[in-house]
Amino acid sequence: MFNKKILAGALLALSFNVSATTADIPVSKKRLIDKLLVQTGQSAVAVGKQYSDLFIQQMTLILKQ
Repeated sequence: MFNKKILAGALLALSFNVSATTADIPVSKKRLIDKLLVQTGQSAVAVGKQYSDLFIQQMTLILKQ
């Protein structure tokens, strides 16, 4: 029962997050983000993959329980 609440909460949070698109971010801020990623040795693709992998891992654990 508790896991279903966590899953529902996660899905609800993601549905709100989908509404925020990159079109809402000013170009100057996008450039600063890209500059920071380059300075730290990361790429936007690598960071996105890390978050995606972590999310999938967490959701898999929740669903297995």
